[in-house]
Amino acid sequence: MARPLVVGEVGLNANGDLDRALRMCAIARSVGLDYVKFQTRVPEKSYKPEYLARERKSRWGSCVLDEKRGLEFSLEEYRCIDLFCTRQGIKWFSSPRDVESLEMLRSFQPPFVKIASGCLVNFELLEACCKTRIPLIISTGMAYASEIDSAIRFIHEHEGNLAYILHAVSLYPQPQDQMHMARIGTLRKLYGHIAKIGFSNHSVRIIHCIQAAILGAEMIEFHFTEDRDLPGPDHKSSIGPVGMKRIVDHLNSLDGSSGDGSIVPTEEELSKGANYPWR
Repeated sequence: MARPLVVGEVGLNANGDLDRALRMCAIARSVGLDYVKFQTRVPEKSYKPEYLARERKSRWGSCVLDEKRGLEFSLEEYRCIDLFCTRQGIKWFSSPRDVESLEMLRSFQPPFVKIASGCLVNFELLEACCKTRIPLIISTGMAYASEIDSAIRFIHEHEGNLAYILHAVSLYPQPQDQMHMARIGTLRKLYGHIAKIGFSNHSVRIIHCIQAAILGAEMIEFHFTEDRDLPGPDHKSSIGPVGMKRIVDHLNSLDGSSGDGSIVPTEEELSKGANYPWR
């Protein structure tokens, strides 16, 4: 089996701090990840007003909107991220939550655009993403099978460049009994002829990333953090640097180990077997 592509999700774990974001990109490069991923949104265009108005105390203010604004990066900050990643030798992309964010990200000519699970049936965003012709990754958390099928049909009808479909469960952290890893096989059976199938992990247990690769996932994505004790919505459900390195090492160990499936003894086995009188 070939080693899957490995994507480290910075997401909200940079806490709106550019220096931390750059450090995280450097960590991703140092442990051997292929890509780092961000989330990009205009909060007022990505959430319902009543949700943004809820009380939530943070260092940016007293409501959800204050926190959401504080966690975002500006165009100029993304330029710094882009330059830093280029110098580090690691690629990056993001999951836009609205068309305005997509238009900003397009200027960086990203290798992928990721459609987050929560946006799978945002057909306005899907249509805009299709028009870019940038390879698309879609996550399938919180979706019925019919919604996944509708999104894929929509992308096909709008001539979108669908590259990967990721199994995901939108729980943070993801409990052991809610992993549903068999869905990787289901997605491969239904859509493996259309796109490559992958896995977006929300468990803090690294074993499921390895399990996904064995089940045939060709892209593994997981949230990561510098420190799981940092304040913020996703740190506790993310993987730290040591776990990241273990994931990459284990995936590298699997590379080339599957064989072609034929049941034929190797030359070394035949040589050893020749010593037995009954062979």
